[in-house]
Amino acid sequence: QTINAIWFNPRDGSSTYAGQYSNTGTQTFEPPSRGYGNDWVLSLDDASRGYTEPVPIPTPVPVIQPGDSITGSVSDSSATIPYRLYEPAGVAPGQKVPLILYLHGMGGRGTENITQTTWMGGLGTNATSGQNASYILAPQIDTSMWFQSYNSSPTEAMKLTIKALQEVIATQNVDTSRIYVTGVSMGGMGTWDILRWLPDTFAAAVPMSGGADPSTAAAIKDIPVWAFHGANDTVVPVSATRNIIQALRDAGGDPKYTEVAGGGHVIWPG
Repeated sequence: QTINAIWFNPRDGSSTYAGQYSNTGTQTFEPPSRGYGNDWVLSLDDASRGYTEPVPIPTPVPVIQPGDSITGSVSDSSATIPYRLYEPAGVAPGQKVPLILYLHGMGGRGTENITQTTWMGGLGTNATSGQNASYILAPQIDTSMWFQSYNSSPTEAMKLTIKALQEVIATQNVDTSRIYVTGVSMGGMGTWDILRWLPDTFAAAVPMSGGADPSTAAAIKDIPVWAFHGANDTVVPVSATRNIIQALRDAGGDPKYTEVAGGGHVIWPG
């Protein structure tokens, strides 16, 4: 039997063909790159079945409609990103309310200021009115950008995300003691990442199917975190969350972690 070996890049959805091998003996596979932030998924398929290469998760139709929000954008000397801000309903004039920053996954990247809302249905249903009425800020980064940094400086996407957040805080009736951040997949990584750049801003964070550099644990250990990850995630390895959770506990933090037994990458409701 012959197998096809393919390296899948969960950071941008691309695939790299690694060749055909006999399904006997011991084989050694070398990923295209190594080091923190260079995760790869090795796919081994029966060549006779004619399977196609792995592809990114398809992007469904956005659930929260654009008309329900106000739009804006932020820029610096290098780039511009758009954002949508959903305003809470049923709030008294001048009342301070919480703000939730939502960071989208890889499939939400673009410039049309719509697809970043794809997985926000549950958030919009539960957090735009009633006792949980909040602002929801959803910036969108383009296809060349990435939220998470792998060095000592924030990425361009993160700089602009922070700028959008600060703009909304300055112009809306935000209760600054109740600012939260959540995100999925790439946005889950961004959720972890923004904590180290703004350690005194967030009341809590909820990263899903993401991960972080364990070396950042000491800087973020005092921020309440409830992380989620599927035990069988084949896109972002569950070890990415397990490792940062353990690092936080080793640093004296008390994060909450829910590992979804049998869960894959998409463990969040739409």
